[in-house]
Amino acid sequence: MFEVLKNPGSKIQSDHYRMPYHPLGNGFVDRENELRRLHDILVKGKNAVVEDVGMVIGTGGIGKTQLAIEYVYSYASDYPGGIFWIDAELGLPVMISQISEAAELPIDTTRETGDQLHDVWAHLNRCGPALLVLDNFPDDDPLDPWLPTTPVVHVLVTTRRRDLASYSRIPLDFMTLKEGTELLNKGERRFGEDTDELVKTLGGLPLALKLARNHLNVRRELTVADLIKEIAAKGENAALESYAKLYTNELSSEHIKEIATVFQISYEHASDFAKRVLQVLAFLAPVPVPRRLLKKIFAKEVGKNGDDYLADALDELCNTRALAEYDQDKDPLPHRLVAGFVREITKDKKQVCNRIDAALNDEMHRIEDEGDTAVYRDLEKVEPHAAFATESGRIDAETIIDLLTMLMRYNQQKGLYRLAKAYGQKALSTSETTLEPDHPSIAIRQSNLAMVLRSLGELNEARDLLRKALATWEKAFEPGHSSIAIRQSNLALVLKDLGEIEEARDLLRKACQTFLNKFGDDHPYTKIVKRNIDSLG
Repeated sequence: MFEVLKNPGSKIQSDHYRMPYHPLGNGFVDRENELRRLHDILVKGKNAVVEDVGMVIGTGGIGKTQLAIEYVYSYASDYPGGIFWIDAELGLPVMISQISEAAELPIDTTRETGDQLHDVWAHLNRCGPALLVLDNFPDDDPLDPWLPTTPVVHVLVTTRRRDLASYSRIPLDFMTLKEGTELLNKGERRFGEDTDELVKTLGGLPLALKLARNHLNVRRELTVADLIKEIAAKGENAALESYAKLYTNELSSEHIKEIATVFQISYEHASDFAKRVLQVLAFLAPVPVPRRLLKKIFAKEVGKNGDDYLADALDELCNTRALAEYDQDKDPLPHRLVAGFVREITKDKKQVCNRIDAALNDEMHRIEDEGDTAVYRDLEKVEPHAAFATESGRIDAETIIDLLTMLMRYNQQKGLYRLAKAYGQKALSTSETTLEPDHPSIAIRQSNLAMVLRSLGELNEARDLLRKALATWEKAFEPGHSSIAIRQSNLALVLKDLGEIEEARDLLRKACQTFLNKFGDDHPYTKIVKRNIDSLG
Protein backbone atom coordinates (compact mmCIF):
# COMPACT_ATOMS: atom_id res chain seq x y z
CA MET A 1 0.00 0.00 0.00
CA PHE A 2 1.52 3.33 -0.95
CA GLU A 3 0.63 6.92 -0.25
CA VAL A 4 1.82 10.49 -0.70
CA LEU A 5 3.42 12.39 2.16
CA LYS A 6 2.32 15.97 2.73
CA ASN A 7 5.93 17.08 2.93
CA PRO A 8 8.11 14.44 1.28
CA GLY A 9 11.72 15.04 2.22
CA SER A 10 13.36 13.21 -0.66
CA LYS A 11 13.81 14.61 -4.14
CA ILE A 12 14.95 13.17 -7.45
CA GLN A 13 17.82 15.25 -8.80
CA SER A 14 17.81 14.06 -12.43
CA ASP A 15 16.22 16.36 -14.99
CA HIS A 16 14.66 13.37 -16.72
CA TYR A 17 12.47 11.09 -14.68
CA ARG A 18 9.01 9.59 -14.43
CA MET A 19 8.03 8.92 -10.82
CA PRO A 20 4.30 9.13 -10.00
CA TYR A 21 4.57 8.46 -6.25
CA HIS A 22 6.19 9.98 -3.18
CA PRO A 23 7.79 7.98 -0.33
CA LEU A 24 6.29 7.23 3.08
CA GLY A 25 9.38 8.53 4.87
CA ASN A 26 8.97 7.80 8.57
CA GLY A 27 5.82 5.83 7.79
CA PHE A 28 7.87 3.13 6.10
CA VAL A 29 8.18 0.20 8.51
CA ASP A 30 11.26 -1.99 8.93
CA ARG A 31 12.27 -2.84 5.37
CA GLU A 32 15.73 -1.27 5.64
CA ASN A 33 17.49 -4.61 5.24
CA GLU A 34 15.59 -5.29 2.03
CA LEU A 35 16.50 -1.82 0.76
CA ARG A 36 20.20 -2.43 1.36
CA ARG A 37 20.06 -5.88 -0.22
CA LEU A 38 18.26 -4.45 -3.22
CA HIS A 39 20.88 -1.77 -3.67
CA ASP A 40 23.69 -4.32 -3.40
CA ILE A 41 22.07 -6.42 -6.12
CA LEU A 42 21.54 -3.47 -8.46
CA VAL A 43 25.06 -2.14 -7.93
CA LYS A 44 26.77 -5.49 -8.35
CA GLY A 45 24.47 -6.72 -11.09
CA LYS A 46 21.87 -4.62 -12.80
CA ASN A 47 18.55 -6.46 -12.56
CA ALA A 48 16.51 -7.34 -9.49
CA VAL A 49 13.09 -8.86 -9.02
CA VAL A 50 11.07 -7.98 -5.93
CA GLU A 51 8.62 -10.76 -5.39
CA ASP A 52 6.33 -11.63 -2.55
CA VAL A 53 6.69 -14.78 -0.55
CA GLY A 54 4.08 -16.21 1.79
CA MET A 55 2.35 -19.47 2.42
CA VAL A 56 0.66 -19.03 -0.97
CA ILE A 57 2.58 -17.81 -4.00
CA GLY A 58 1.30 -14.49 -5.30
CA THR A 59 0.42 -12.77 -2.03
CA GLY A 60 -0.86 -9.26 -2.64
CA GLY A 61 -0.69 -6.30 -0.28
CA ILE A 62 2.76 -7.29 0.99
CA GLY A 63 4.50 -4.03 0.05
CA LYS A 64 6.37 -4.72 -3.20
CA THR A 65 5.51 -1.40 -4.80
CA GLN A 66 6.21 0.54 -1.61
CA LEU A 67 9.67 -1.01 -1.32
CA ALA A 68 10.40 0.06 -4.90
CA ILE A 69 9.20 3.60 -4.16
CA GLU A 70 11.38 3.86 -1.07
CA TYR A 71 14.35 2.52 -3.02
CA VAL A 72 13.92 5.17 -5.72
CA TYR A 73 14.03 8.00 -3.20
CA SER A 74 16.69 6.46 -0.96
CA TYR A 75 19.17 5.98 -3.80
CA ALA A 76 18.03 8.56 -6.36
CA SER A 77 21.44 10.27 -6.37
CA ASP A 78 23.00 7.08 -7.76
CA TYR A 79 21.01 7.46 -10.98
CA PRO A 80 21.84 10.84 -12.56
CA GLY A 81 20.91 9.46 -16.00
CA GLY A 82 17.26 9.30 -15.04
CA ILE A 83 14.66 7.29 -13.13
CA PHE A 84 11.74 5.87 -15.08
CA TRP A 85 8.80 4.30 -13.28
CA ILE A 86 6.88 2.16 -15.77
CA ASP A 87 3.33 0.79 -15.50
CA ALA A 88 4.43 -2.57 -16.88
CA GLU A 89 0.97 -4.11 -17.04
CA LEU A 90 0.10 -1.60 -19.80
CA GLY A 91 2.54 -3.23 -22.21
CA LEU A 92 5.90 -2.75 -23.91
CA PRO A 93 4.83 0.02 -26.36
CA VAL A 94 3.61 2.07 -23.40
CA MET A 95 7.02 1.67 -21.72
CA ILE A 96 8.70 3.10 -24.84
CA SER A 97 6.27 6.02 -24.82
CA GLN A 98 6.71 6.71 -21.08
CA ILE A 99 10.51 6.66 -21.24
CA SER A 100 10.77 8.71 -24.42
CA GLU A 101 8.41 11.41 -23.09
CA ALA A 102 10.16 11.62 -19.71
CA ALA A 103 13.63 11.65 -21.31
CA GLU A 104 12.51 14.10 -24.02
CA LEU A 105 13.76 11.59 -26.54
CA PRO A 106 12.55 11.88 -30.15
CA ILE A 107 11.66 8.35 -31.25
CA ASP A 108 10.80 7.34 -34.81
CA THR A 109 7.49 5.64 -33.99
CA THR A 110 7.14 4.30 -37.53
CA ARG A 111 9.89 1.76 -36.78
CA GLU A 112 9.37 -1.69 -35.31
CA THR A 113 9.17 -1.97 -31.52
CA GLY A 114 12.60 -3.60 -31.27
CA ASP A 115 14.20 -0.79 -33.26
CA GLN A 116 12.53 1.84 -31.07
CA LEU A 117 13.84 0.08 -27.96
CA HIS A 118 17.35 0.06 -29.45
CA ASP A 119 17.15 3.85 -29.80
CA VAL A 120 15.87 4.25 -26.23
CA TRP A 121 18.67 2.15 -24.74
CA ALA A 122 21.30 3.87 -26.90
CA HIS A 123 20.14 7.27 -25.63
CA LEU A 124 20.11 6.20 -21.96
CA ASN A 125 23.55 4.65 -22.37
CA ARG A 126 24.90 8.12 -23.18
CA CYS A 127 23.24 9.70 -20.15
CA GLY A 128 24.98 7.77 -17.39
CA PRO A 129 23.57 5.41 -14.74
CA ALA A 130 19.77 5.19 -14.88
CA LEU A 131 17.07 3.18 -13.11
CA LEU A 132 14.12 1.49 -14.78
CA VAL A 133 11.31 0.29 -12.48
CA LEU A 134 8.86 -2.18 -14.02
CA ASP A 135 5.99 -2.08 -11.55
CA ASN A 136 3.44 -4.90 -11.46
CA PHE A 137 5.08 -6.86 -14.24
CA PRO A 138 2.49 -9.02 -16.07
CA ASP A 139 2.00 -12.62 -15.06
CA ASP A 140 2.47 -14.08 -18.54
CA ASP A 141 4.92 -11.83 -20.41
CA PRO A 142 8.55 -12.88 -20.90
CA LEU A 143 10.87 -10.43 -19.14
CA ASP A 144 13.84 -10.49 -21.52
CA PRO A 145 12.32 -8.25 -24.25
CA TRP A 146 11.83 -5.51 -21.64
CA LEU A 147 15.43 -5.47 -20.43
CA PRO A 148 17.98 -2.87 -21.60
CA THR A 149 20.93 -3.87 -23.73
CA THR A 150 23.16 -1.37 -21.92
CA PRO A 151 24.77 -2.08 -18.52
CA VAL A 152 24.32 1.50 -17.31
CA VAL A 153 20.53 1.04 -16.96
CA HIS A 154 19.60 -0.93 -13.84
CA VAL A 155 16.21 -2.64 -13.70
CA LEU A 156 13.96 -3.15 -10.68
CA VAL A 157 10.88 -5.37 -11.20
CA THR A 158 7.91 -5.78 -8.85
CA THR A 159 5.80 -8.84 -9.53
CA ARG A 160 3.70 -11.59 -7.98
CA ARG A 161 5.47 -14.18 -10.14
CA ARG A 162 7.88 -16.82 -8.85
CA ASP A 163 9.14 -18.13 -12.20
CA LEU A 164 11.83 -15.48 -12.81
CA ALA A 165 14.49 -17.62 -11.19
CA SER A 166 17.37 -16.48 -13.40
CA TYR A 167 17.33 -13.01 -11.81
CA SER A 168 18.31 -11.93 -8.31
CA ARG A 169 15.24 -11.83 -6.09
CA ILE A 170 14.22 -10.08 -2.88
CA PRO A 171 11.45 -12.04 -1.19
CA LEU A 172 9.12 -10.03 1.04
CA ASP A 173 7.58 -11.88 3.95
CA PHE A 174 4.56 -11.06 6.10
CA MET A 175 5.15 -8.68 8.99
CA THR A 176 6.37 -9.97 12.33
CA LEU A 177 4.49 -9.08 15.51
CA LYS A 178 6.97 -6.29 16.16
CA GLU A 179 6.72 -4.87 12.62
CA GLY A 180 2.93 -5.12 12.63
CA THR A 181 2.70 -3.30 15.96
CA GLU A 182 5.01 -0.58 14.66
CA LEU A 183 2.76 -0.11 11.61
CA LEU A 184 -0.38 0.06 13.75
CA ASN A 185 1.26 2.71 15.93
CA LYS A 186 2.22 4.92 12.97
CA GLY A 187 -1.22 6.55 13.09
CA GLU A 188 -2.77 9.06 15.45
CA ARG A 189 -3.26 6.55 18.27
CA ARG A 190 -0.84 4.41 20.22
CA PHE A 191 -1.79 0.86 21.19
CA GLY A 192 -0.49 -1.55 23.78
CA GLU A 193 0.47 -5.20 23.67
CA ASP A 194 -3.00 -6.24 22.50
CA THR A 195 -1.90 -5.37 18.97
CA ASP A 196 -0.14 -8.75 18.78
CA GLU A 197 -3.47 -10.52 18.50
CA LEU A 198 -4.62 -8.20 15.71
CA VAL A 199 -1.40 -8.78 13.78
CA LYS A 200 -1.92 -12.53 14.14
CA THR A 201 -5.58 -12.28 13.12
CA LEU A 202 -4.65 -10.49 9.89
CA GLY A 203 -1.66 -12.71 9.17
CA GLY A 204 0.80 -9.80 9.24
CA LEU A 205 -0.45 -8.47 5.89
CA PRO A 206 0.60 -4.78 5.69
CA LEU A 207 -2.41 -3.72 3.62
CA ALA A 208 -4.92 -5.19 6.07
CA LEU A 209 -3.05 -3.78 9.07
CA LYS A 210 -3.04 -0.31 7.54
CA LEU A 211 -6.80 -0.45 6.96
CA ALA A 212 -7.33 -1.64 10.52
CA ARG A 213 -5.11 1.17 11.86
CA ASN A 214 -7.01 3.85 9.98
CA HIS A 215 -10.35 2.39 11.05
CA LEU A 216 -9.24 2.55 14.68
CA ASN A 217 -8.07 6.15 14.17
CA VAL A 218 -11.54 7.11 12.91
CA ARG A 219 -13.49 5.19 15.57
CA ARG A 220 -11.58 6.37 18.62
CA GLU A 221 -13.95 4.71 21.05
CA LEU A 222 -12.98 1.34 19.56
CA THR A 223 -10.17 -0.67 21.17
CA VAL A 224 -8.01 -3.21 19.38
CA ALA A 225 -9.86 -5.94 21.27
CA ASP A 226 -13.18 -4.48 20.11
CA LEU A 227 -12.05 -4.58 16.49
CA ILE A 228 -10.92 -8.20 16.81
CA LYS A 229 -14.36 -9.07 18.20
CA GLU A 230 -16.02 -7.14 15.36
CA ILE A 231 -13.99 -9.08 12.81
CA ALA A 232 -14.98 -12.38 14.42
CA ALA A 233 -18.63 -11.34 14.73
CA LYS A 234 -19.01 -10.70 11.01
CA GLY A 235 -19.09 -14.45 10.46
CA GLU A 236 -19.85 -16.02 7.12
CA ASN A 237 -21.63 -14.30 4.23
CA ALA A 238 -21.89 -14.89 0.50
CA ALA A 239 -19.70 -11.94 -0.50
CA LEU A 240 -16.83 -12.94 1.79
CA GLU A 241 -17.08 -16.57 0.70
CA SER A 242 -17.00 -15.56 -2.97
CA TYR A 243 -14.04 -13.23 -2.46
CA ALA A 244 -12.15 -15.90 -0.51
CA LYS A 245 -12.58 -18.36 -3.38
CA LEU A 246 -11.60 -15.80 -6.00
CA TYR A 247 -8.40 -14.78 -4.21
CA THR A 248 -7.47 -18.11 -2.65
CA ASN A 249 -4.16 -18.04 -4.55
CA GLU A 250 -3.49 -14.40 -3.63
CA LEU A 251 -3.84 -14.46 0.15
CA SER A 252 -3.04 -16.80 3.00
CA SER A 253 -5.88 -19.31 3.26
CA GLU A 254 -5.55 -19.20 7.06
CA HIS A 255 -6.40 -15.49 7.25
CA ILE A 256 -8.19 -14.62 4.01
CA LYS A 257 -11.65 -14.28 5.56
CA GLU A 258 -10.38 -12.04 8.36
CA ILE A 259 -8.52 -9.87 5.83
CA ALA A 260 -11.64 -9.62 3.66
CA THR A 261 -13.67 -8.74 6.76
CA VAL A 262 -11.35 -5.78 7.45
CA PHE A 263 -11.92 -4.67 3.84
CA GLN A 264 -15.65 -4.95 4.45
CA ILE A 265 -15.61 -3.05 7.76
CA SER A 266 -13.56 -0.21 6.26
CA TYR A 267 -15.89 -0.04 3.27
CA GLU A 268 -19.11 -0.16 5.28
CA HIS A 269 -18.08 2.75 7.49
CA ALA A 270 -17.27 5.02 4.55
CA SER A 271 -19.80 7.67 3.55
CA ASP A 272 -22.35 6.71 0.89
CA PHE A 273 -20.79 8.90 -1.80
CA ALA A 274 -17.27 7.69 -0.98
CA LYS A 275 -18.53 4.13 -1.44
CA ARG A 276 -19.94 4.99 -4.86
CA VAL A 277 -16.66 6.62 -5.89
CA LEU A 278 -14.73 3.54 -4.75
CA GLN A 279 -17.07 1.32 -6.78
CA VAL A 280 -16.22 3.33 -9.89
CA LEU A 281 -12.48 3.15 -9.14
CA ALA A 282 -12.76 -0.61 -8.72
CA PHE A 283 -14.15 -1.13 -12.24
CA LEU A 284 -11.51 0.99 -13.95
CA ALA A 285 -7.96 0.00 -14.94
CA PRO A 286 -5.44 -0.60 -12.11
CA VAL A 287 -3.75 2.77 -12.66
CA PRO A 288 -4.53 6.23 -11.22
CA VAL A 289 -7.89 7.65 -12.32
CA PRO A 290 -7.89 11.30 -13.47
CA ARG A 291 -10.22 13.57 -11.52
CA ARG A 292 -11.59 15.03 -14.73
CA LEU A 293 -12.95 11.59 -15.63
CA LEU A 294 -14.46 11.16 -12.16
CA LYS A 295 -16.12 14.58 -12.43
CA LYS A 296 -17.68 13.48 -15.70
CA ILE A 297 -18.87 10.17 -14.24
CA PHE A 298 -20.39 11.99 -11.26
CA ALA A 299 -21.44 15.09 -13.18
CA LYS A 300 -24.88 15.21 -11.57
CA GLU A 301 -23.57 14.92 -8.02
CA VAL A 302 -20.71 17.39 -8.58
CA GLY A 303 -23.04 19.80 -10.37
CA LYS A 304 -25.41 19.76 -7.42
CA ASN A 305 -22.90 19.82 -4.56
CA GLY A 306 -19.75 21.37 -6.07
CA ASP A 307 -16.21 20.12 -6.70
CA ASP A 308 -15.50 19.84 -2.97
CA TYR A 309 -18.09 17.07 -2.74
CA LEU A 310 -15.90 14.80 -4.87
CA ALA A 311 -12.67 16.08 -3.31
CA ASP A 312 -13.96 15.26 0.19
CA ALA A 313 -14.95 11.75 -0.87
CA LEU A 314 -11.49 11.15 -2.35
CA ASP A 315 -9.77 12.48 0.76
CA GLU A 316 -11.89 10.13 2.85
CA LEU A 317 -10.91 7.15 0.70
CA CYS A 318 -7.21 8.02 0.39
CA ASN A 319 -6.36 9.74 3.67
CA THR A 320 -8.97 8.77 6.25
CA ARG A 321 -9.81 5.21 5.23
CA ALA A 322 -6.69 4.20 3.24
CA LEU A 323 -8.95 2.29 0.84
CA ALA A 324 -7.20 4.07 -2.03
CA GLU A 325 -4.14 6.28 -2.49
CA TYR A 326 -3.14 9.38 -4.42
CA ASP A 327 -0.46 9.71 -7.05
CA GLN A 328 1.59 12.90 -7.44
CA ASP A 329 -1.33 14.57 -9.28
CA LYS A 330 -3.70 13.63 -6.44
CA ASP A 331 -5.49 11.22 -8.74
CA PRO A 332 -6.77 8.16 -6.83
CA LEU A 333 -5.96 4.47 -7.18
CA PRO A 334 -7.33 1.64 -5.00
CA HIS A 335 -5.16 -1.32 -4.11
CA ARG A 336 -5.98 -4.21 -6.45
CA LEU A 337 -7.10 -6.44 -3.53
CA VAL A 338 -9.46 -3.75 -2.25
CA ALA A 339 -10.73 -3.16 -5.80
CA GLY A 340 -11.34 -6.88 -6.20
CA PHE A 341 -13.34 -6.98 -2.97
CA VAL A 342 -15.44 -3.97 -3.97
CA ARG A 343 -16.19 -5.49 -7.38
CA GLU A 344 -17.35 -8.64 -5.65
CA ILE A 345 -19.80 -6.90 -3.29
CA THR A 346 -21.15 -4.26 -5.72
CA LYS A 347 -24.74 -5.18 -6.53
CA ASP A 348 -25.54 -2.72 -9.33
CA LYS A 349 -22.45 -3.54 -11.43
CA LYS A 350 -24.15 -2.82 -14.74
CA GLN A 351 -25.27 0.65 -13.68
CA VAL A 352 -21.79 1.51 -12.36
CA CYS A 353 -20.10 0.30 -15.55
CA ASN A 354 -22.59 2.08 -17.80
CA ARG A 355 -21.72 5.39 -16.16
CA ILE A 356 -18.02 4.68 -16.52
CA ASP A 357 -18.20 3.65 -20.16
CA ALA A 358 -20.36 6.59 -21.18
CA ALA A 359 -17.86 9.00 -19.62
CA LEU A 360 -14.89 7.20 -21.21
CA ASN A 361 -16.52 7.36 -24.63
CA ASP A 362 -17.30 11.05 -24.18
CA GLU A 363 -13.74 11.84 -23.07
CA MET A 364 -12.08 9.92 -25.91
CA HIS A 365 -14.26 11.69 -28.48
CA ARG A 366 -12.56 14.93 -27.47
CA ILE A 367 -9.84 13.92 -29.94
CA GLU A 368 -12.23 15.02 -32.69
CA ASP A 369 -12.21 18.62 -31.42
CA GLU A 370 -9.21 20.23 -33.10
CA GLY A 371 -9.62 23.34 -30.96
CA ASP A 372 -9.25 21.41 -27.69
CA THR A 373 -5.61 22.21 -26.91
CA ALA A 374 -5.59 20.30 -23.59
CA VAL A 375 -6.82 17.04 -25.08
CA TYR A 376 -3.47 15.25 -25.37
CA ARG A 377 -2.46 16.00 -21.78
CA ASP A 378 -5.88 15.11 -20.40
CA LEU A 379 -6.29 11.89 -22.36
CA GLU A 380 -2.88 10.52 -21.36
CA LYS A 381 -4.42 9.24 -18.12
CA VAL A 382 -7.75 8.33 -19.72
CA GLU A 383 -6.24 6.11 -22.43
CA PRO A 384 -5.41 3.09 -20.20
CA HIS A 385 -8.94 3.12 -18.77
CA ALA A 386 -10.51 3.25 -22.25
CA ALA A 387 -8.25 0.41 -23.41
CA PHE A 388 -9.12 -1.57 -20.26
CA ALA A 389 -12.84 -1.12 -20.95
CA THR A 390 -12.48 -2.58 -24.45
CA GLU A 391 -11.03 -5.77 -22.90
CA SER A 392 -13.43 -5.97 -19.96
CA GLY A 393 -16.19 -7.93 -21.69
CA ARG A 394 -18.80 -5.62 -20.22
CA ILE A 395 -19.60 -3.38 -23.19
CA ASP A 396 -21.27 -4.00 -26.53
CA ALA A 397 -19.34 -4.44 -29.77
CA GLU A 398 -20.40 -1.07 -31.20
CA THR A 399 -18.99 0.80 -28.20
CA ILE A 400 -15.82 -1.29 -28.26
CA ILE A 401 -15.28 -0.43 -31.94
CA ASP A 402 -15.90 3.26 -31.24
CA LEU A 403 -13.48 3.36 -28.28
CA LEU A 404 -10.79 1.48 -30.21
CA THR A 405 -11.17 3.91 -33.09
CA MET A 406 -10.73 6.90 -30.77
CA LEU A 407 -7.71 5.24 -29.16
CA MET A 408 -6.25 4.72 -32.62
CA ARG A 409 -6.83 8.36 -33.59
CA TYR A 410 -5.38 9.64 -30.30
CA ASN A 411 -2.13 7.73 -30.79
CA GLN A 412 -2.07 8.50 -34.51
CA GLN A 413 -2.26 12.23 -33.84
CA LYS A 414 0.47 11.91 -31.19
CA GLY A 415 2.66 10.19 -33.77
CA LEU A 416 2.61 6.86 -31.90
CA TYR A 417 1.88 4.90 -35.04
CA ARG A 418 2.67 1.42 -33.72
CA LEU A 419 0.15 1.83 -30.91
CA ALA A 420 -2.31 3.38 -33.35
CA LYS A 421 -1.89 0.38 -35.66
CA ALA A 422 -2.59 -2.06 -32.81
CA TYR A 423 -5.81 -0.26 -31.86
CA GLY A 424 -6.84 0.07 -35.51
CA GLN A 425 -6.34 -3.65 -36.09
CA LYS A 426 -8.46 -4.48 -33.04
CA ALA A 427 -11.22 -2.13 -34.23
CA LEU A 428 -11.23 -3.74 -37.67
CA SER A 429 -11.11 -7.28 -36.29
CA THR A 430 -14.02 -6.57 -33.92
CA SER A 431 -16.02 -5.07 -36.79
CA GLU A 432 -15.38 -8.06 -39.04
CA THR A 433 -16.37 -10.60 -36.38
CA THR A 434 -19.54 -8.83 -35.19
CA LEU A 435 -20.96 -7.19 -38.33
CA GLU A 436 -22.26 -8.44 -41.65
CA PRO A 437 -19.80 -8.50 -44.58
CA ASP A 438 -19.77 -5.22 -46.57
CA HIS A 439 -21.10 -3.30 -43.54
CA PRO A 440 -20.09 0.38 -43.89
CA SER A 441 -18.50 0.30 -40.42
CA ILE A 442 -16.00 -2.30 -41.63
CA ALA A 443 -15.07 -0.06 -44.57
CA ILE A 444 -14.55 2.87 -42.20
CA ARG A 445 -12.17 0.83 -40.01
CA GLN A 446 -10.33 -0.38 -43.13
CA SER A 447 -9.84 3.21 -44.28
CA ASN A 448 -8.75 4.38 -40.82
CA LEU A 449 -6.20 1.60 -40.43
CA ALA A 450 -4.92 2.16 -43.97
CA MET A 451 -4.02 5.76 -43.18
CA VAL A 452 -1.98 4.62 -40.17
CA LEU A 453 -0.26 1.97 -42.28
CA ARG A 454 0.59 4.63 -44.83
CA SER A 455 2.34 6.64 -42.11
CA LEU A 456 4.28 3.50 -41.22
CA GLY A 457 5.29 2.96 -44.83
CA GLU A 458 3.31 -0.28 -45.07
CA LEU A 459 1.91 0.80 -48.42
CA ASN A 460 0.87 -2.51 -49.96
CA GLU A 461 -1.27 -3.38 -46.93
CA ALA A 462 -2.73 0.13 -46.92
CA ARG A 463 -3.58 -0.11 -50.64
CA ASP A 464 -5.32 -3.47 -50.20
CA LEU A 465 -7.45 -2.20 -47.33
CA LEU A 466 -8.43 0.93 -49.24
CA ARG A 467 -9.44 -1.12 -52.29
CA LYS A 468 -11.75 -3.19 -50.07
CA ALA A 469 -13.19 -0.06 -48.46
CA LEU A 470 -13.80 1.58 -51.83
CA ALA A 471 -15.56 -1.53 -53.13
CA THR A 472 -17.90 -1.44 -50.11
CA TRP A 473 -18.78 2.21 -50.66
CA GLU A 474 -19.36 1.65 -54.36
CA LYS A 475 -21.92 -1.03 -53.46
CA ALA A 476 -23.58 1.16 -50.83
CA PHE A 477 -23.97 4.39 -52.86
CA GLU A 478 -24.86 5.51 -56.35
CA PRO A 479 -21.98 6.56 -58.64
CA GLY A 480 -20.91 10.13 -58.04
CA HIS A 481 -21.56 10.08 -54.28
CA SER A 482 -19.13 12.19 -52.22
CA SER A 483 -18.39 9.25 -49.86
CA ILE A 484 -17.06 7.29 -52.82
CA ALA A 485 -14.98 10.28 -53.94
CA ILE A 486 -13.33 10.57 -50.50
CA ARG A 487 -12.27 6.91 -50.64
CA GLN A 488 -11.03 7.31 -54.22
CA SER A 489 -8.88 10.22 -53.11
CA ASN A 490 -7.44 8.29 -50.15
CA LEU A 491 -6.58 5.29 -52.31
CA ALA A 492 -4.98 7.58 -54.89
CA LEU A 493 -2.57 8.98 -52.27
CA VAL A 494 -1.30 5.50 -51.44
CA LEU A 495 -1.06 4.55 -55.12
CA LYS A 496 1.01 7.69 -55.69
CA ASP A 497 3.38 6.61 -52.90
CA LEU A 498 3.67 3.21 -54.58
CA GLY A 499 4.45 4.82 -57.92
CA GLU A 500 1.20 3.67 -59.54
CA ILE A 501 0.67 7.11 -61.02
CA GLU A 502 -1.85 6.45 -63.80
CA GLU A 503 -4.36 4.70 -61.56
CA ALA A 504 -3.88 7.41 -58.94
CA ARG A 505 -4.54 10.13 -61.54
CA ASP A 506 -7.67 8.36 -62.79
CA LEU A 507 -9.12 8.07 -59.28
CA LEU A 508 -8.33 11.70 -58.44
CA ARG A 509 -10.00 12.92 -61.61
CA LYS A 510 -13.15 10.96 -60.76
CA ALA A 511 -13.11 12.34 -57.22
CA CYS A 512 -12.54 15.88 -58.51
CA GLN A 513 -15.52 15.66 -60.85
CA THR A 514 -17.72 14.45 -58.00
CA PHE A 515 -16.65 17.32 -55.73
CA LEU A 516 -17.16 19.84 -58.53
CA ASN A 517 -20.68 18.56 -59.12
CA LYS A 518 -21.56 18.40 -55.43
CA PHE A 519 -19.76 21.38 -53.91
CA GLY A 520 -18.40 23.62 -56.65
CA ASP A 521 -14.93 24.85 -57.55
CA ASP A 522 -14.24 26.76 -54.31
CA HIS A 523 -14.91 23.93 -51.87
CA PRO A 524 -11.85 22.75 -49.85
CA TYR A 525 -12.32 19.15 -51.05
CA THR A 526 -12.20 20.26 -54.66
CA LYS A 527 -9.11 22.39 -54.11
CA ILE A 528 -7.25 19.61 -52.28
CA VAL A 529 -7.95 17.06 -55.02
CA LYS A 530 -6.86 19.52 -57.72
CA ARG A 531 -3.57 20.08 -55.89
CA ASN A 532 -3.08 16.33 -55.60
CA ILE A 533 -3.64 15.94 -59.34
CA ASP A 534 -1.10 18.68 -60.07
CA SER A 535 1.43 16.96 -57.79
CA LEU A 536 1.38 13.89 -60.05
CA GLY A 537 3.06 15.87 -62.82
